Amino acid sequence: MLDYIKDPSMIEKKSFEIIAEKLDGKLSHFGNIEQNIIKRVVHCSGNIELWDKLKFSENFFESFLTFLRYKTVYTDVNMVKSGINKKIITGLQVCCFIDDTEIAELSKSQKISRAYLSMEKALRENPGIFVIGNAPTALFRLLESKKKLFIIGVPVGFVGAAQSKELLTGSNHSYVTLSGTFGGSNIAAAIMNALLKEAYNAAIR
Repeated sequence: MLDYIKDPSMIEKKSFEIIAEKLDGKLSHFGNIEQNIIKRVVHCSGNIELWDKLKFSENFFESFLTFLRYKTVYTDVNMVKSGINKKIITGLQVCCFIDDTEIAELSKSQKISRAYLSMEKALRENPGIFVIGNAPTALFRLLESKKKLFIIGVPVGFVGAAQSKELLTGSNHSYVTLSGTFGGSNIAAAIMNALLKEAYNAAIR
């Protein structure tokens, strides 16, 4: 009979013990919130080398709390939406417009990505938090906005991903991002969930 851990809480505990051991001494110049986000990204990706690729804007958590008051989140794809824990903060609404009929028709007629058009629609809606885990075009559209936004921007891939994230770090938006071609829906959701937990803990202190 195979010998392996079956208890999910024990699996997570052991995982974070291994991560802490491998990152020992490397995170000392990060604040507690940044450290928690880094560990979550390493955990969900299984990639220790991502620890120093995460970038945070100045006062990003304070900005996150400001936008969280609207209790609205916009994602570029449904995989990000599915991965966000809606139960941490009461009343949180997570929206993704990529499957809207209107978006699909416009994408076909204008030959523009549905993710880009989804962000155009989101920018016309109530203020909220933007979580981009897949499409660089979605992040590029947000970067064109004159509004100050809070963006978790971790699109993945080899066409536009690295460039869009580099532009994000030079923008006036508040952000958490991951440099280079790395990223993905799971990482975007992990960052968002880590921030939601930090927000919950801050509220009950």
